[in-house]
Amino acid sequence: MEYIKENLERIKTEIAKICDKHKRSTSEITLIAVSKTFPADCISAAYAYGHRVFGENRPQALRDRFVEIKEENISWHLIGSLQKNKIKYVVGKTALIHSVDSVETAIGIDDYCRKHALSQEILIEVNTSGELSKMGISPGQLPEILEKTRYCRHIRIMGLMTMAPLTTHAKTIKNCFAMLRSLRDTYQKTLPTLTHLSMGMSNDYALALEEGATLLRIGTAIFGNRPEAKAFHA
Repeated sequence: MEYIKENLERIKTEIAKICDKHKRSTSEITLIAVSKTFPADCISAAYAYGHRVFGENRPQALRDRFVEIKEENISWHLIGSLQKNKIKYVVGKTALIHSVDSVETAIGIDDYCRKHALSQEILIEVNTSGELSKMGISPGQLPEILEKTRYCRHIRIMGLMTMAPLTTHAKTIKNCFAMLRSLRDTYQKTLPTLTHLSMGMSNDYALALEEGATLLRIGTAIFGNRPEAKAFHA
C-alpha cells in the first residue's frame, strides 16, 4: 500500500508549506487519519509508515477498532456524533471526542468518567455554517454549554470543532473556519484549556490551516475512495 505512504508524505509536505507561509509551527498541527470504513490493513499500513493518530466516525466502530488494531501507541479520536447511550463505547478508549453537541452529552460523559474513575478530553461541535444538515450547537449556545459544564471535574473541554459546507466557494468555507477561531479566541479568555480547532477535511484542509486549525480530519486524501460501511452492532 505504497500509495498511503505517498499520500501521507504529500499532505505533510503541504501542511509544512502552509505553516511556513503563515508563520506557524507544524508542531501545532495534528493530522488525524480518518479510517472509518477502511479495512484494518490500511490502518496497519499507515502505522507502518509512522502515523499514529486515527479517527473513527461511529462509536461502535471505534470500540471495535480498539480491540482489532493491536499496534502500540495508537491515538484514537471520535469525530462523529455521540449519543448518551454510546458513551460507554468510547470513553477510556479515545484520546479526544470531537463531537460533543449538547449539555446532556457532556454531563453524561462526565458522569460515566466519575463512575469508572476515568477522565476524558472533549471538543464542542459548533455549526458555523447554519446548515440544517450539519450537527453541532449554534454559536449562540456556546456560552451556555461552557457555563453548565463548568463544574464537571472528569471532562476537559480542549477546543471546538466544525464542518464547512461542501462547496468550491473558498470564502464561504473560510468564513466558517474564521467564525470558529473567533469563538475559540473569545472564550479562551475564561477557559484557558480551549485551545484546539478541529476543522478541515480532505477537500478544505488548506483553508482550515490558513484560519488556524490545529486538528485536521483527513480520510480520502490519505486512504483513497471510501468503501461501503459495514454494519456495527451494539
